[in-house]
Amino acid sequence: MNPEDLFKLRIRLRDAVVESGPGARVAVAGWSPAAFEIAADSVFSSGAAERVGIFAGEGGGQVRPLRELSASNPDIVVVAEDAGKEAILDEIATSVPAVTKIVIGGFAHFEFNDATFDSICRDLFIPSFANGYRHCLVHIYQCLANAQRRGLKGAVAEFGMFKGGTTMLISRFIEALGADWKVYGFDTFDGFPPSAVRWTCTAIPTASFSTSTPCARCSLA
Repeated sequence: MNPEDLFKLRIRLRDAVVESGPGARVAVAGWSPAAFEIAADSVFSSGAAERVGIFAGEGGGQVRPLRELSASNPDIVVVAEDAGKEAILDEIATSVPAVTKIVIGGFAHFEFNDATFDSICRDLFIPSFANGYRHCLVHIYQCLANAQRRGLKGAVAEFGMFKGGTTMLISRFIEALGADWKVYGFDTFDGFPPSAVRWTCTAIPTASFSTSTPCARCSLA
């Protein structure tokens, strides 16, 4: 959880304590640095609220198993996980009373999560420069996956392949998805012409994308 979201989570906890009244029982759910930060919040040391424990997974040490959270009868549950908050919410959804205040923070659970995508991107030999916007590679993968689900036939072409990083990435995506499309990469290998500068969304000099055909072939060998 980033510092800004952690700060907001602290504020939400304090607001929930004020709303619940003095002595509110608070359970902290999650195994993360944010969980320890929340567990050490001044709302507990000041006596405004009672921390009934940290709950995560199967527990261990002073951390209690998540399945025991409902038995502690908390008035407030702070879910101190970001990307993993959905699993915690699923776990406690049917075990805590509806009147229990649930406090959450962060937006990492909205991030794309796919083991195949992550593995392929992590093991790239030549980096992809398809970074015009944050989720560019995710959307390429999703487009290919959707085409495979629909049973589309044909080939995939990339115009502007540079050193072939994205071309190879697309090829590996296709292989992992079980499709048999051929991938073709096209490029002048001379970089962008000066007239294209105003149409690009990058501060990188246009000549930076100049390479040689043998270089690209070597990357894809």
